[in-house]
Amino acid sequence: MVIVWDWNGTLLDDVEVSIEAMNRVLERYGLARLNRERYREIFCFPVRDYYERAGFDFRKVDFEKPAMEFIGEYYSLVEAAGLARGAAEALEEISARGVRQIILSASERKSLVGQVRRFGIEGRFTDILGFERHFAESKTELALSWIYENKLDKDEVVFIGDTLHDLEVAAAAGCACVPVSCGHQSEAVLGNAAQNVARDISEAAEVAMSLEKSFV
Repeated sequence: MVIVWDWNGTLLDDVEVSIEAMNRVLERYGLARLNRERYREIFCFPVRDYYERAGFDFRKVDFEKPAMEFIGEYYSLVEAAGLARGAAEALEEISARGVRQIILSASERKSLVGQVRRFGIEGRFTDILGFERHFAESKTELALSWIYENKLDKDEVVFIGDTLHDLEVAAAAGCACVPVSCGHQSEAVLGNAAQNVARDISEAAEVAMSLEKSFV
């Protein structure tokens, strides 16, 4: 069995950091700030669509300009973000059971590895997958390539993530996915695509591990 973890909003509790970073950029462009509820309603992939939902008109400004400003603000704040409640315990328990774990993130890989190392949990993962540049639109190709290169049976792979994109990636790979509602998208948003949404990381890990028996 392999568990494929999303990072931002799943293992890393960076929702408030992301909201504050975006609000700083929105204010710079004279746009309305987002509260937590609104943010979790409109956040999506590709992130260009999220920016448009937040109020940006890309006929007037190039997407990469506010996007790069957001990245700068985000990294100035992200040191304040901690692991999601129950994440460290879940990773330890799953490792103790001999289950392989990896991270699959739309983040730039170098920064991603640095964030994981900060929490001293790098050793829990056999692979940390990210992109070589910012603005990645989809994790699907990265996931499919990794599964193929590792010669894995898709039925033994379970994704855990906090967005509809994680569900889409898992579906494209033919794998199960446990969505969790403590991150960047609300339970209402996730519930449009999934019947059972975990409330937190502990519950998500429990559900994922319950699927192990079906792989035997």
